[in-house]
Amino acid sequence: MLNILNMVKTGTIGNLYEFKFDFEFDEASTLPVNFIVMEQKKYLIAEGSTAKNVSTNTYYTYNGVGKKWVKTLSKTPMPTPTTDTNITENGNYSVVNNDTTGYTDVTVNVFSEPAVLINKDITINGNYNASSDDANGYSTVNVNVPNTYTVNDNGKVVNNQELVAQAAYPDTVTTNNTYDTTNYNYITVDVANTYTAEDEGKVVDNGALVAQTAMTEEITENGVVDTTLYNSVTVNVSGGGGSSGNDVIFYDYDGSVVTSYSAPDFANLSAMPANPTHTGLTAQGWNWSLADAKAYVASYGKLNIGQMYITSDGKTRLYFVVTEYSRTADLYLDIGDDTKLDIDWGDNSTHTTWTSDEGAESKSHEYASAGRYVIAIEVITGEFYFVPSLSNMYKVEIGNGVTNIGENAFSACSLLSLITIPNSITSIGDSAFYECFALSSITIPNGVTSIGDSAFYECFALSSITIPNGVTSIGDSAFYWCTLLSSVTIPDGVTSIGTYAFQYCYVLSSITIPDSVTDIGDNAFEYCYALSSITIPDTVTSIGGSAFSDCYALSSITIPDSVTSIGSSAFRNCCSLLSVTIPTSIEGDVFQNCYALSLITISVSVTGISSSVFESCYALSSVTFESSTPPYINSTFSIPYTCIIRVPQGSLSAYTSAYNYPDPEYYIYEEY
Repeated sequence: MLNILNMVKTGTIGNLYEFKFDFEFDEASTLPVNFIVMEQKKYLIAEGSTAKNVSTNTYYTYNGVGKKWVKTLSKTPMPTPTTDTNITENGNYSVVNNDTTGYTDVTVNVFSEPAVLINKDITINGNYNASSDDANGYSTVNVNVPNTYTVNDNGKVVNNQELVAQAAYPDTVTTNNTYDTTNYNYITVDVANTYTAEDEGKVVDNGALVAQTAMTEEITENGVVDTTLYNSVTVNVSGGGGSSGNDVIFYDYDGSVVTSYSAPDFANLSAMPANPTHTGLTAQGWNWSLADAKAYVASYGKLNIGQMYITSDGKTRLYFVVTEYSRTADLYLDIGDDTKLDIDWGDNSTHTTWTSDEGAESKSHEYASAGRYVIAIEVITGEFYFVPSLSNMYKVEIGNGVTNIGENAFSACSLLSLITIPNSITSIGDSAFYECFALSSITIPNGVTSIGDSAFYECFALSSITIPNGVTSIGDSAFYWCTLLSSVTIPDGVTSIGTYAFQYCYVLSSITIPDSVTDIGDNAFEYCYALSSITIPDTVTSIGGSAFSDCYALSSITIPDSVTSIGSSAFRNCCSLLSVTIPTSIEGDVFQNCYALSLITISVSVTGISSSVFESCYALSSVTFESSTPPYINSTFSIPYTCIIRVPQGSLSAYTSAYNYPDPEYYIYEEY
């Protein structure tokens, strides 16, 4: 029989109570006994840092996180009970005193109550062992690791709780609105300008469209006055005015102004101004005669005149730079028959004799050190021509024995800033001064009759040039991209202005086209942003495609009746042009994007017009047709609804019913 002694309730297991007690068997008891001694409550740190109550005798194994807790209790029951002893220490216990009624052995692994578990705050990424800080593990783990970034994350954006690279906005924006660009690193905007009636007469100033005002100061002196931002000016010039003191300008070879006159004062001159003087140079006079200059100014009002020079000793001098990188000078010349030259290399070395009998194309010389040198070429007999040579020249003075400047003669001499050309020169070849970026001024002598194609191509620094009366031809791209060229007078012997002749001459504000010109080539004055007005003589019959395209300042132009052909886009993007009379049939977008164009007159000789000729001419207020018969239009005519269509008396019905003309239900037609 089992006797229970000193029973005390110690806790619960689920819905059961846990008791602690002592017990004994009566000696008479013969029943086998199977019983379990309940362990004390233990704790196990399980995965996820959750405490686990251990309340059952079993084996608890380590699961990768937490503490391994093991409680083992095994016994072998015997037929006869024996007195048990409370076991409170770990160890192996066997039957004692040869008592065969008890247990054969008892294995006990007693655990003490664990220490108080702690919380762990983790702020750095890494692998953590639950026992690394405390033998009993953690009850909870608080993770609060701040985000860290590298340069590879620059420009990334949080999208759907991930850090991702931004992309381009998928569509081109063509209307004004607010667009969400959170996840995009750029957006393409192409919104067309739209204007209302309230914008009439406004002007763009510092990137904003503002109303023009009256000029606050009175104009009391003759000259060019910028009225871009003003809708009215008051002129009060003593003596009536009308002519500038800079109508006729005399230039020296370096571009400096020797003197200038107004057109009336120049007409009263009895002699040309005195020639300037320079050491080592002999002045040969001005490149226009007084009589020819007076006749030109009387017809066209303006003229640029330049001084010609030859070296005083007749030698041609080439000023150039020798660098440490290359101390060899290779001099190329095209020498004529029976020619003999003496070459002084400018370093006190022995002179070189060069004769045509040698058949040599060049002579070379090695310099002892880097520096600036002057090669002097003396013509003993015969003549020579320049060919590409010595790209590091910065100044040239031409002497005797040179009759023309050949093709590519000074091409790519990017340091060349000054040159004097004597009146013995008769032609300037193609690309003669091609990409002479530093060339600032040039006087073409009066013996020259032609200026070749691309002769001054990309002479970015060229600000003044004087062309004599004998020139009859200006080649294609002759002054292409001469970005500082502000004024040109074309002599009245020139019959055509070549293709691209003055394209990209951004500051060209004044040009005189004489009566001798019959053809203005394609793109001839395209991108001449400063060109504000131009008079086309009545000898011109053809204006090429894009001839004046993108001349933003061009506000006034007269197209004579002699013109029978106007190329596509001829005046496209001339956004300051106010009015125009069209003398001939036109095709293509001739006046497209002429935003300020308000008045158009279509002459009686016009028989056909392209429908896109006035596309995007938003300010167009009146189109006047001079013919009683409506000109042919190839498709629907595009003009603003506010534009009034004026037609001759008796032709209203013909125009309102004409094919492809604006619908009279929406447009106003009126007879005059």
